Amino acid sequence: MTTPDDNTVNPNYLGHVLATGEARGAVASEDIYAGNGIKLLAKGASIHAGQREKLLEHKLRKPLEACIELTNAVSPSALGPLALAQMDRHPLLRTLCGHGATTSIDVVLQSLQLPTPVQSLLTAYADSQPQRLEHAVGVAMLTATLARQLLPGEPERQRNLALAGLVHDVGELYIDPACLLRETRLGAAQWRQIATHPLIAHRVLLRLAGAGREVAEAVRDHHERLDGFGYPRGVAGPALPLPGQVLGVAEWLMAMVELGDTPQVRIGTITRLIRGEFSHDVLDLVRQAGAEADGQTPGSADPELTRMLAVSVHIERLMAAMDRFEQARDAIQSQAAMSRASLRQLLDSCLQRMQRIRIALNSTGIDGRQTLEQLQILTAGSPAVLGEVEVIVRELGWRLRDIERTTLQRACGLSNDDQTQVHRILDQVSLGTAGVDDESTPSRLEPA
Repeated sequence: MTTPDDNTVNPNYLGHVLATGEARGAVASEDIYAGNGIKLLAKGASIHAGQREKLLEHKLRKPLEACIELTNAVSPSALGPLALAQMDRHPLLRTLCGHGATTSIDVVLQSLQLPTPVQSLLTAYADSQPQRLEHAVGVAMLTATLARQLLPGEPERQRNLALAGLVHDVGELYIDPACLLRETRLGAAQWRQIATHPLIAHRVLLRLAGAGREVAEAVRDHHERLDGFGYPRGVAGPALPLPGQVLGVAEWLMAMVELGDTPQVRIGTITRLIRGEFSHDVLDLVRQAGAEADGQTPGSADPELTRMLAVSVHIERLMAAMDRFEQARDAIQSQAAMSRASLRQLLDSCLQRMQRIRIALNSTGIDGRQTLEQLQILTAGSPAVLGEVEVIVRELGWRLRDIERTTLQRACGLSNDDQTQVHRILDQVSLGTAGVDDESTPSRLEPA
């Protein structure tokens, strides 16, 4: 996979530009030169599939992203109506974005400056998959909401974080599109591509007019976590700056909002599941906003027995994975104690994350030994409470799969013997089988 460092054109990015250009129109915003000084395209020239090979075979004098203009691109004026539509669709998002607001969030987004290179990059991302722009706008809304509470009196940094929310996933344009399909079973090589998308976006945005360092660094860090179990760099503690945390928790919140098939959930309860991943200041603010949201969104009127039964099955699956971990924990600790430093650090991080998930699960009152009747008592016949249990189980199942996936990805840098040990441990605990969506989302990485 090529990177943008040396101005080599990434074929996946170019493919998205050509596809978007075919629908919207694409031109060179300035003369495009090869690194050796040959003019490849003149300013204003249409960019189409016939020029693909010419652009791919040369290193360019300037990054292609800086020389592309997509016509009919996403503009700031379009962001406000999109934000309003998102809030109409998701009452939880409306409540969260109204917390502590002095200016309506749609006005904030409409006021963003989006120079042509940023507009074109955002537009290519928006057209790459269905609902991408709606997701980006939602994350930008939540990022801006958190930023104005955590960074009062710093409007420029607030704007930078809102922009980072819009472009947080543009790195996906540079990886094999097949890796992003739900039906794709991810091998280690495919997961490495996905795990590098924040780094690729950082390199692109750092040099892109209208983005810059703070935007680029927030995007680079939005999958990092305070406990060091994030990616792509695995930074921890003070090494993880606040902007990356703000963007990371905003994306997590948007995932909660997008679970539109569940009733209103109590954000304060769900934040217990991510203890240790974000700072207290960030999570306290989320809990305050969540307190306003509790009970404001009508619950689903779906108390059917089949739904209750499905939740019960998912709880059993989740608890079985946790029990396998408990049975293997002593052996994993012993393996870590006598391993080389790199493997020991990886196993220790995995154990710490698993222990926090165990504590979070215990705090919810969910018990894998509950019968269907006991689950009905726990939820007290309330669709909203059942929905909260659904979200908790789904989130924890996803986090167990994420531990397995991240551990396998990091193991790729270890010796063959250490990789064998990691695979043996993960086969034993089978965390991937805890997921709610196992049938549609592959949980295990195939060998590289």
